[in-house]
Amino acid sequence: MDSLATDIAMGKGEKLDTLAALLDIQNKSVFAATLQQNFSAIYTDDQVSSAQVIDNILTIIG
Repeated sequence: MDSLATDIAMGKGEKLDTLAALLDIQNKSVFAATLQQNFSAIYTDDQVSSAQVIDNILTIIG
């Protein structure tokens, strides 16, 4: 999850690309930008679980 957090914060990266592929996201650049802009809503605190991170991402992308 730390690598994914880093990728989301940067708006690019292998883990973010892999997540986009798993979610069958067609426009990876919009996906990456959306997650980057909503980083604090995804990683709500230092103790956030991986399941909560995924739930937060799914909520954001609707």
